[in-house]
This record gives sequence, C-alpha cells and structure tokens, in this order.
Amino acid sequence: IRTADPSLVWKALGLLLVAGVPILPGVFNPLVRRLSGRFTAGQPLPRLPAAALPIGLVVTACGWVFLGASLFAVVRAVVPSPPAWGVGECLDCTAVAALSYVAGFLSQTPGGIGVRELILQQFLAPRLGGDAPALVAVLLLRVLWTGAEVAVAGALFWLPARRRKMKNDEQGTGNGERGAAEGIAASGR
Repeated sequence: IRTADPSLVWKALGLLLVAGVPILPGVFNPLVRRLSGRFTAGQPLPRLPAAALPIGLVVTACGWVFLGASLFAVVRAVVPSPPAWGVGECLDCTAVAALSYVAGFLSQTPGGIGVRELILQQFLAPRLGGDAPALVAVLLLRVLWTGAEVAVAGALFWLPARRRKMKNDEQGTGNGERGAAEGIAASGR
C-alpha cells in the first residue's frame, strides 16, 4: 500500500494480525466452544473443518476485490484527469477497502461508520490531492456501498425460498415446514 505515512502500513499489518489469528481453526474452534458454552446447554457445536478456512478466504477475497474495484472506480471518477490504469493501483484500492472494512467491524460502531471513512480518507488524501476530494470520494463510496447492500438485501428477500417459507408460515406451521395437509399430499399418502 502506497501512502505518505509509512506507519499506516504497519498499523494495517497489525490489524491484519489481530483480525487474522482468531479465524485459524486451532484458535477459532476452542474460542467458539468457550464463548458459546452458556448458550448451547451442553450440546456440542459442530467443529469448523480445516477446509472451511481456505474456501472462506477465497470467497472473502472475491468480496474484497469487488469492494476494491468500486473504490478504484470512485477514485477515477473523482480525479479530473486520472492517470493510466494500473494493476498496482487496483491492488492498493482493494487493500485499503479491505482494511477499512475490517477496522470498521472491529470498532463495533454501527456499519463501521466513521472508522471506515477515516481510514479511506487518510489513504486517499495524498492520491487525490487533498482532504476535500478524498472526503467527496469517501462519502460517495459510503452511499454506493450502502445502496448496493440495500439492493442486494431487497433482491434476496424476494427469492423463491423466502416466499415459500413465508407461505408456509402463513399456513400455521410457523417453522417454515409444510403444512400438514400439504405434507401428506406431497408424500402420496
């Protein structure tokens, strides 16, 4: 990550360590077992298999790439005459987007509000030539990310499985299962 303040890179690496260690299966499984003990009434939780970590990291990396691409697009839209496209700039945007998201999550503020924007602004100000264009880019990005999350949530709400569950709930099963008459008819009895 290219920045005017090299200490920000070390802070980002420290944040990676703080956020990365708890997801390791050797740490995650005992931690979840200990923290969930009073909620599970003695029932053992399923263990997270070792294969879940690399799969989760790949899926998460895809999400970070999309967030980085959106940051890259916003930065290019805010700059009057953007420089030639470069892979390094895309990777920087992905790293900064991921860092701001993780820091916002760890801050425990609703939606990471304030923390995400501060980190993005600190990294973007030197690139965009000042605090004002960086602030515009950060606020525009917050609106775009929030709008995308609302749009996806709305689309997922109306998926067929959701409508089927809602229909079953209206028929009185209350748990998403088929109603008695429907279940008997489907089983052929």
